[in-house]
Amino acid sequence: MATIPSIVTTMITTNPKLNHSNWFTWIKKMKMVFLAAGLDGIVSGSAPSDKTQKDRWDHLNALMLPYLYMAIEEDFQYLVEDEDSASSAWTKLKDHFQCSTLGARMVARKEFYDITHDPNRPISHYVQSVLAAKSKLVSLGCTITDTEVMHQENDLLSQSSLGISHFPKAY
Repeated sequence: MATIPSIVTTMITTNPKLNHSNWFTWIKKMKMVFLAAGLDGIVSGSAPSDKTQKDRWDHLNALMLPYLYMAIEEDFQYLVEDEDSASSAWTKLKDHFQCSTLGARMVARKEFYDITHDPNRPISHYVQSVLAAKSKLVSLGCTITDTEVMHQENDLLSQSSLGISHFPKAY
């Protein structure tokens, strides 16, 4: 019978636990954990269709639940306590943390507009932060135009020593 690879334990214990504020960064790390466990279908919601692969996947899906449970802070473990598979627990967590409320959208917008560049880090880190914040807003049902993204990045360039005042139109 299939087992969960030992690397999953290491990944779970070194990643921060899910809490009230880190869902969008936590899911990226957990996607890698599921991939390491051979359960990438949990995130997409699609199990293998082949009978042999499906039986293996179902077994691993059940085995993965305690690992997922331990990757969640105690205050939120109640969300998955009664589930019998990692995939059903994932759906519960997603429904809870990706719920698009006015408050969640306001916080996400504030985070988007509060991103600043740390001159000790590469500009690519700043750009990735802007794009990740955009992705978070989109997942909450907000529309973020390319103009808004370019405005964020133009703010960086206008304050930088690069002497560039805007991104080219081909951006």
